[in-house]
Amino acid sequence: MPTPLAAPSIPSCRATVTGGSSSGAAVTAALEQVDFALGTDTGGSIRIPAAWCGLYGYKPTKDHPAWPTAGVLPLSPTCDHAGPLAREFGTIMRVHEALSGETVPPQDWAGLRVGVWHPQGWLGADAQQALSGMAQRLEQLGAVLQPVTLPDMLDAYSPIVGHEAAQVHAAALAQADPGFSPEILEKLRAGQALGPAEMQAAYARREEYRTLLAGVFSSCDLLLAPAVPCCPPRIGVEEVALAGGPANIRPAVLRLTAPFSMLGSPAVAVPSAVDWLGVQLVAPWGEDARLLGLVRELAG
Repeated sequence: MPTPLAAPSIPSCRATVTGGSSSGAAVTAALEQVDFALGTDTGGSIRIPAAWCGLYGYKPTKDHPAWPTAGVLPLSPTCDHAGPLAREFGTIMRVHEALSGETVPPQDWAGLRVGVWHPQGWLGADAQQALSGMAQRLEQLGAVLQPVTLPDMLDAYSPIVGHEAAQVHAAALAQADPGFSPEILEKLRAGQALGPAEMQAAYARREEYRTLLAGVFSSCDLLLAPAVPCCPPRIGVEEVALAGGPANIRPAVLRLTAPFSMLGSPAVAVPSAVDWLGVQLVAPWGEDARLLGLVRELAG
């Protein structure tokens, strides 16, 4: 049996961010106020707070019947997902099995082809350590590792989410005072201003990226990728130091997680050997049960 992955103890860390936007869900689960919490993930909002709070976080395949987004206020219908966060992966398994009606057995890692996405320059030293440590762990379990590369997909993600969010809030944006903060209003107005040609190009790039990811999965059974670029920064910090130089924290995080929301492939944030710095495992579309079974075996 593999050594269980234990969540770190809760230190006094009120000065650091918990990740968003499902930050409240992550905190209540991390503090054991609840057994599990529900979150939404449009660009990483389950996986990011899970990675920074020592939790497991599961983003299912887009439109998974067990995890509908009906009743959730949309942000981007193309990218929106719902899913659970918990300290113990067994809890996520029980919730998923109850909702789906399927039993998910452990899966064997032996011989599994795992593509390791290690974007050069995008990670700090701690995140590189977390990724390398998890890669070694998977190799010890019998996985066969190979490097993969993926591009920055925010050129498609950002306009899609901005434009679709503006459509969701069109009625409010038509009012003299929409009621949004200046920062959010600026983003919504920018999305509202995008024309048909720009959106057609963004959706076309999304299809190109989906084809690219499908090509990666033709030679890999699973992807191991960073979920966050660094340990959780202090509240108010906008710039973080990465191997490629300083970067604004929001795009630095989103470029790691948003591809798998925009493209709809299932992903699980998993705690690493570095406290408060999880990684993510990503599977082909529809292979949620296999992914969950692999994480079940990994978590012990």
